[in-house]
Amino acid sequence: LARSTLSEEDLAELERLGDRPSQTLMPVEETRKQALLREYDETLLRRAHAAMLLQGRGFDMSDPFVLARS
Repeated sequence: LARSTLSEEDLAELERLGDRPSQTLMPVEETRKQALLREYDETLLRRAHAAMLLQGRGFDMSDPFVLARS
């Protein structure tokens, strides 16, 4: 969980949708953008919680590479 991220495809889609003003998006695109943003936020919260638990268990979380993907 501490290393989880959105898929490369989802990140690219979110970036593409995020680069466009909301008023230019079709309703289905706006819905998808909101779903991706919600998923991104939930992923960040899960990562933060996992990092907090790891730190509580003695892992050194000051090194950003601890959570880097292998």
